[in-house]
Amino acid sequence: MGVERIIAQLDRQAEAMDEETRYAYENTVSARVTRLTVVTVVLTVVTIVLGVLQVLVSV
Repeated sequence: MGVERIIAQLDRQAEAMDEETRYAYENTVSARVTRLTVVTVVLTVVTIVLGVLQVLVSV
């Protein structure tokens, strides 16, 4: 009986640690994806501006 209770408690602790690890991982991945999205938007805007300037200069 005591061993089963200890095993159940350890199982709950392991699940809690797994959830915390998953939460931290998801936050890290989300932050990186957000940064990459911002960089992509900035590069897209710069490319559009450069394309418009190139067209205006060549006219």
